[in-house]
Amino acid sequence: MFEFVFVPDLEDQKGGHHVDNVVIYGWLDRQRTALFVEMGFVPKTDFFPAILKANIEYHAELFAESPVTITSTIKRVGNSSFVTLQTIEQDGKTCVTLESVAVNVNNHSRSSMPIPGDVAARMQGLMAA
Repeated sequence: MFEFVFVPDLEDQKGGHHVDNVVIYGWLDRQRTALFVEMGFVPKTDFFPAILKANIEYHAELFAESPVTITSTIKRVGNSSFVTLQTIEQDGKTCVTLESVAVNVNNHSRSSMPIPGDVAARMQGLMAA
């Protein structure tokens, strides 16, 4: 599990109300990329994951100036693909969930390739209990 806590800025709010959904997706994308690096994927090398599918659900509004916790973990690992789970919580409530399917892509051939063994082993250690 990979966790990140921060306090959203007032600029993240849409029209002075709740945090904009596009801003929220940006937070999740940055934390998912950080999770990829934690697993051993290195940007701008021979291979890196590409998102094939992302299912985001908004359960409650998020607001600025109150701490937010983004939790990122692995749900499933296959030969060349894997599933990530992310949640955003604020004030003890789950506000957003995102399940993404990613495939390991060879950056030269632009085709899928098996996840290297050392990376797969790190992914297993980050899997949700």
